[in-house]
Amino acid sequence: MDFEEIALTGSTVGWGFLITGTLLWVADNMKTKGTKGISEISFKDALIVGTLQGAAIFPAVSRSGSTIAGALFRGINRQAAARFSFLLSMPAILGAVVLQSKRLVSRCMETSLISWDNSLN
Repeated sequence: MDFEEIALTGSTVGWGFLITGTLLWVADNMKTKGTKGISEISFKDALIVGTLQGAAIFPAVSRSGSTIAGALFRGINRQAAARFSFLLSMPAILGAVVLQSKRLVSRCMETSLISWDNSLN
């Protein structure tokens, strides 16, 4: 079985939801609330939160949920955690748009070539 086949099984999705839910629940119920603002986020904070973003490769693991929870664990306040999570998503979203646009253009070119070839006959 390859990664995609394993990732789409019911138990894998269930575990992903449990992981996301647990992260968010623990982060929400921490005794000490974060005080760091967006300008106080250190390189180490960003590295840890960015690494947690990578966990979203697994199904049902929320990218924003894992990054916000990670930021809260690092002592960043809720507003800054949400803002940082949004800013952190921008390169990933831009990369996905570029990749999908490339595929779309490629498919459109193939379709137009097929239509052009058929009209010549």
